[in-house]
This record gives sequence, C-alpha cells and structure tokens, in this order.
Amino acid sequence: MTEPSKTLQTIWVAAGQASTFLLGIVSSMVLARYLTKVDLATYRQVAYVHGTLAVVFTAGLPRIYSYFLPRNSMGAGPSIINKTMAALLALGSFFSLFLYFGSELIGGVLSNPLLPEALRAFAPIPLFLFPVMGIDGILATCKRTDALALYVFSSRLLMLIFILAPVILFNGTYIAAIHGWLIASIISLALGVLIQRLPYRNIKSEKTNVTYKEILAYSVPLVFASIWGTIIRSADQYFISRYFGPGVFAGYSLAMIEVPIVAMITSATSTVLFPYFSRVSQDPTAIAEMFLVWRSALAKAALFVYPTVIYCMIFATDIISFLYSAQYADAAIYFRIAMSVNLFNIVMFAPLILSVGKTKLYARVHMFAAAAIFAGMYLSVLFYPSAVGIAMIRMLTNIALVIFFMWKISGHFEIKLGELVPSRTLARIVAASLVAGAAAFCALAILDPAAPVLRLMVSAPIFAIVLLIIEYAYSLGLREILTPIMIEISRRRNR
Repeated sequence: MTEPSKTLQTIWVAAGQASTFLLGIVSSMVLARYLTKVDLATYRQVAYVHGTLAVVFTAGLPRIYSYFLPRNSMGAGPSIINKTMAALLALGSFFSLFLYFGSELIGGVLSNPLLPEALRAFAPIPLFLFPVMGIDGILATCKRTDALALYVFSSRLLMLIFILAPVILFNGTYIAAIHGWLIASIISLALGVLIQRLPYRNIKSEKTNVTYKEILAYSVPLVFASIWGTIIRSADQYFISRYFGPGVFAGYSLAMIEVPIVAMITSATSTVLFPYFSRVSQDPTAIAEMFLVWRSALAKAALFVYPTVIYCMIFATDIISFLYSAQYADAAIYFRIAMSVNLFNIVMFAPLILSVGKTKLYARVHMFAAAAIFAGMYLSVLFYPSAVGIAMIRMLTNIALVIFFMWKISGHFEIKLGELVPSRTLARIVAASLVAGAAAFCALAILDPAAPVLRLMVSAPIFAIVLLIIEYAYSLGLREILTPIMIEISRRRNR
C-alpha cells in the first residue's frame, strides 16, 4: 500500500476539524432557538466546566501516543494503547465522581442554581469520553488520518443528532440534551475503540517496556503547560473586563479572535508532524531530512494562512462590521492585532519541542510567560491604561514564545536559527498577498460599495483571483499541495 503524503494526511486531519467546527456551529444555532436563555446558559456552562477541568483530569495522557508509539515497534502499540486507555478510564471515573459530588460547589462558584443538577446528569459522560481521547495521535502515527477524519465526523454527527433530537422532537430541556450527549458518547466510545485498532489488525502484539512512571514523567508537565497556556490566553479578557468596563469588553471579546481556518491548518499540521518528529529525532542521520519536512510544512501552511491573515488585516473593519454590526467597527484594531499574531504562530514549535521529550522546559517557559503577561498587563493598567496596550502585550508575549522556543530548538539540534524558517518563501507569499490585497482595496475605492457585506463580496473574489494569477506566474507552491490530492482522487476512482 502506498504511504500517503504528509500533505494529504494534514488535509484529512483538517477536514475532521472543519467538520467539528461546522457541526458545533449548527448545534449552537439550533439550541439557541429551542432552549430558553437560562437553559442554554446552563448547557454551555456544563460544556465549559468539562472543557476546562478535562485538561487537568486527563493528566496530559492523550498526547503521549504521538511521543511513545513512534519510538516503539508496531507490535508494542496495542500494549501502550491498552495501558494508556486503562489510566484514562481510571481518571475518567475520578472526574465523574468529582463532577457528581462536587456539583453543588461548582454551581455555587458559577452562581447558577440549575448547574448542579445538570452536572450530575453529565457526570457519567467522562467515563466514555476519556478512554478514546488521543485517538488522533494513534491514527496519525499509523498514517491512518483518513480513518481519523471519518471517526471525528461520525462522532460529532452522532453528538449533533442525539443532542438536538430530544430538544426538537420532544421539546426537551438542557437535561434532555445532556442525556442525548451521554448516548452519543457511549456509541462514540465503541466506534473509537474499533477504529483505533484498525492499524494493528494483522500485527502480532508484544508487551511494551514503557512504564507508567515514564508516561507520567512525560505527560504531567503538559498538564501544567496547558494550565499556564489557559492563563496566557485569558489574561487579557480578565484585565479588559475588570478595568475598562462592559462597553470596551464587548468589542474586545468579539474582535480579539482567531480565524478558524488558521487554527485548523496549524493544529492539523502539528498532529501529523508530531509522531514523525518523535520517530526521526532519535536518528542523527535523519535530522537534515526532518528539517526539510519542517520547512516544507511551514511553507505549505503559510500558503493558506498568510493570505487569509493579510486579507483579514486589510479588510478588518468590513469584516467586524459585517459580523457584529457597524457599532463595533472601532474594534477592528483588536482584530488586526489578533491576526498579526498568526504571522508568527504558523511556526509550530510544539511538535519539535515535545518530540524530543522537553515537556518540563515547555511547562516552565509557559509558566514564566503567564507571570510575565500578568505583570505586563498590570503595569499597562497602571501607567498606560489602554485596551490596545493590553492587546499588544498579548501579541508580544505570543511572539516572544515562538522566538524563544525556536532558539531552543536551534540549540538542541545545532542548527542556525535562520535555517529553521523558509524566510524567502514566506516573504514571497506575504508579498503576493499584499499585492492581491492592494488590488482588492483599489477596486473597492473605485466601486465604493457602501454595505460591508457588498465590500466583502467584491474584495474577496478579487483578492483570490489576483493571488491565483500570481501563483500561476510565479509558482508559490499551491500546485505542490494540489498534486497529492489529485493523485489520491484518481487512485480512489480507479479502485
């Protein structure tokens, strides 16, 4: 069987993540129309509590597959998976007990008297969600990202059906939605166990030498890194809401966002590269090849991310006005700042750092970054009380993290910092995007449509067309991305 290219693997992962995003939007739209505001708020708080606390209770275990599986034989894979699933099941049980018996406490903290009942109804669900967390690492390691995309889409569709059906058909409340979530989780567990075993069907199993001590030594620092990362991401909203009032906070929280396609591409690329880096980083003779793959991945991701980011920065006012109305047009400055961070976040340092086992360093640096961002924002409030200043501190902290980790990577692998990033290719993509943006901007100046939606309907096609013309003339790399897709489509047609 021909091994799928990393580009094709990344596209499969991104497709699964896109389905998660789109089905999540559909779910929110429907629930908002059928549930009361109080019921919807309670349901969303349950999801918030689960999403926040699951980071701690999973103990970083879902991420160990991408590190340990590539470093061991295929025969040891089932043993590693069984050992990790058993630990996740135990942690899921503990989390379920915590949610059930701690429901009153959590409801009091979040000031919602309806939340305890909802959490008790939700409590069994982690038992079924936790064991298959990390399935993306298993299937990406085994190069079965097509199966991963199928699983993600199927499980999210099941959730959509079972959560919405009792609400729509039987006029159910948030409790009925949670019961539907429970049923979907049970089916998803069975489906996940079946799919994650597919790569090992004809492999003779052998006992792994990986111990729980080794697993926890790698995974526990990731828990702390996730906590510090959450603080880094939420610090700005805390200071804005506390010191600048609800009016500023409303515009800031709406505009200081990330375009979904950017997160999908960078996350999908990291999912595919992590197990590859973990395997080849042990072989000194493969380091040069590893960084060729790294630079190629950055260039291909930039081909989608940079044009999106630059378009959003140029037409930020129109985008914000279209999404949230003209009264929030002034918040476009925050959107531009948020977009500028993505010019640097495309450098996905996490797969490289984590693939060589530097989880303690990863956690410590995020701890110092969390302390620095809080100190910087507090000083900004004291001496330069500006919401833009707060946004700039968040931006600079994220850029500093990228630069620091790239410096550490260059030192670890003894490679020059400038050789890690395909700067010439990235510069060409930025230049092409700026030319396309300028053409679209000039077209708007001539046609002068008034409504933001019309301005976007005019500017977006012009931007895309000019960019494609530049690609055809100067070959930015789009054809390299499309070729494996066309080959795969042709191969599947000829089966």
